[in-house]
Amino acid sequence: MPPSELDTVVDAYSYALTRVFTLTATLGACMILGALAVEWKGIKTEKSGASKNAKAESGVAKSEAKD
Repeated sequence: MPPSELDTVVDAYSYALTRVFTLTATLGACMILGALAVEWKGIKTEKSGASKNAKAESGVAKSEAKD
């Protein structure tokens, strides 16, 4: 690249970087707005072991009380 065209290349590079940054910032904001519109649902599973045994025992106790 000839030194006489360096200013033109730097200006074009700066312009391109500015446009890409603006585009990504805008799309990121749109994605956040879209995420806020989605209903929140928990996906945690119950821990195995004591909590399952306690629920099973309480279920047995309730069914015996009904009989």
